[in-house]
Amino acid sequence: MARSQFSESLSLLSGARVSVQDFVMQGREIEADGENMGLQTEGEYGNVEMDKWTPGANAENPKLTYTFKNESNNNLAGKVVNYEYDLTDGTWECTTSVKQEFANNCGEVGEGDDAGDTT
Repeated sequence: MARSQFSESLSLLSGARVSVQDFVMQGREIEADGENMGLQTEGEYGNVEMDKWTPGANAENPKLTYTFKNESNNNLAGKVVNYEYDLTDGTWECTTSVKQEFANNCGEVGEGDDAGDTT
């Protein structure tokens, strides 16, 4: 059950990643929570959030976070999946606070790291 619920996070984040990358390549601003992108951000087991992103020489890497609802499987409830887009090389990095036995294609954040921090 936890693995199938985890796959929802990757599905929603996948769509968001494509849109974020498109906006970045076009030099377009991304509004908080991607309001100007027309994304599906609400899932059955959690939702996607993102910070406002403004293009420019000092722009920070865009970040996406999927947070599992408390009603999700006990192994996932309250956990997060983070994707960060590296502006210098055009790649995405995935980290999660979910144990690796339930996660796939995403590195586990170590103890003491704050996987929920998207700033």
